[in-house]
Amino acid sequence: MNAKAPFGAQPIEILIVRLDPGSGPGDRRRFLRCLDSVLSRLNWRGHVFLVDESADGQIDRAREVVQTIAEFLGAETLPTMHVHPFVCGHGFGQCETDDWERLLAITEPFQKEAYEHQSEVRLMVLPIIAPRSSVSSDEILPLVGFFRARLAKPSFYFHGESPLAPEAVIANELRIYIDPAIELSGEGIVAQLRANHVFESVLERLEAEPSALLGPCRRHLVIDERDGHVYACFSQWESGNPLGSLESVEGLFEAGPQPAEACAGCIDRSCRSMRENLEANGKTEEGRQVSMALAVAFAEAGEHANGAVHARMAFELARTDADRSAALLHEGLCHMSLMNLDQAEAALTEGAAYSSDPGLFAYHLGRIGMTRQDYAGAVYRFEEALALESPGVPRDDVLFNLAASYVNLGEFERGRLNLDRIEEASAPVRFYQGLCDLGGGRTEPALENFREALALNPAPEDLSRVYFYMGSCLKDLGRYDEAIAALEMAVKADPNEYANYNLMGFCFYQTKRYEKAIEALYSAVKINPASAIDYASIGSNLRELGRYEDAIAMYNMALSIDPGLGFARENIVKLKKALGIERGEG
Repeated sequence: MNAKAPFGAQPIEILIVRLDPGSGPGDRRRFLRCLDSVLSRLNWRGHVFLVDESADGQIDRAREVVQTIAEFLGAETLPTMHVHPFVCGHGFGQCETDDWERLLAITEPFQKEAYEHQSEVRLMVLPIIAPRSSVSSDEILPLVGFFRARLAKPSFYFHGESPLAPEAVIANELRIYIDPAIELSGEGIVAQLRANHVFESVLERLEAEPSALLGPCRRHLVIDERDGHVYACFSQWESGNPLGSLESVEGLFEAGPQPAEACAGCIDRSCRSMRENLEANGKTEEGRQVSMALAVAFAEAGEHANGAVHARMAFELARTDADRSAALLHEGLCHMSLMNLDQAEAALTEGAAYSSDPGLFAYHLGRIGMTRQDYAGAVYRFEEALALESPGVPRDDVLFNLAASYVNLGEFERGRLNLDRIEEASAPVRFYQGLCDLGGGRTEPALENFREALALNPAPEDLSRVYFYMGSCLKDLGRYDEAIAALEMAVKADPNEYANYNLMGFCFYQTKRYEKAIEALYSAVKINPASAIDYASIGSNLRELGRYEDAIAMYNMALSIDPGLGFARENIVKLKKALGIERGEG
């Protein structure tokens, strides 16, 4: 059994067979012979689902497949097969009962074998029955006894709503499939099998392999008798992308693993569609666990939109306030990552009402305020989080964001007071302390804080800002050469930051290195072509170099952008006068 495992080392656990009601006797015999060659490739414990939406002759077609499987098992000693024939719109009069008796009789030798050896029954038929739409629970439950007396536990397939209460489903150990479609179709049946199979695979993986939650589910194949093709999985069948022909199946099993890029999308679609099935089967807690785990897995994979959807589903399936608040917190954070700030705020506000840690939600609502540049609102939220002493957020994080909000409001003393309350020194803390000192007119202490921030290894994306503010302090202190050295490091850290070149141009001007100043200012206007002040500054440097006509051109460029630059207009007048004197005019 399974001597040549398909797709690497992972055997096929589930086989889905889409039967063709229009197949003639000769074609059916050929199909069954090909099917027999696939059975040896299944895992030692395999499941075979027979999909057949045509009401006429379903049990007879299923019996042919079950007989083929029985003959295969008769020649083997190890494998076990569970066969799940789908039967729709079927009654249970004497004729139908006789049909089932003939089908189930095929399993009797295996039941006898199991009894004699005190072992597992190696062939079981577990039908999926889609009753007529008018059937009631009082009619369904007696059928359970009929099948169980023959070791054939049934499942039931309903459209829209189950007539059985979840309590009755659990008490009778049944399985319910809920199809939202109005009309029965083979595609709809396979879609339901796919959703349930994928959900169960994810649920199993939660305990065994949670890090691979979005990876391929348990190996399965779809065989479609209608076109004679074999498909690597449900999704490949749905997209019409076969591995090849069933008649050349041997070559298919030598193929390597199928691409898994679409697995996350299939998992997303399948588990989203399981809501009605979970409720009908009394499995809402399992559904919540899967939804929450998927919300986290999608967010970790950078798919925050899917993460938000599954977090919302986890909330809807939750039965405790703790689970509701956890789901809404995650939904809010996913929306924050997507910059969907209104949705984030709504989820977090809703979640705070369920949480035993409202300070955690206040903190993240404060972060939304900062993102919106509503710093006054952010201060309110961070003060709230601080007062509530949230166990879910380090106090230093709250204090830092509170201080940063005050800094952005220009309230540097309040910002500095909160920064001084932070216990652990870090590059961001020292940097903001420097900003507070600089904003308060304390240039030397500010410079020292920026240097300490630099010594604490700031993140690469923050390095340019640290050097820039060091340069700004040194400029204010009149130490222009040192300022230029710091700004050159800022440019190296971020060559695309306009402010670095602007300030560097000013410092070069102050040290009378006009060519270097022009070079820096041209870099500034390349990044920000609408900067009138930089064109005017280029003009001033050209003026100092005696290039009056070029300077006038730059001043005019500046005025075309900002006509309110009075000093540029004044310089044009002076330079034109100087040019006239030099040329002996007037």
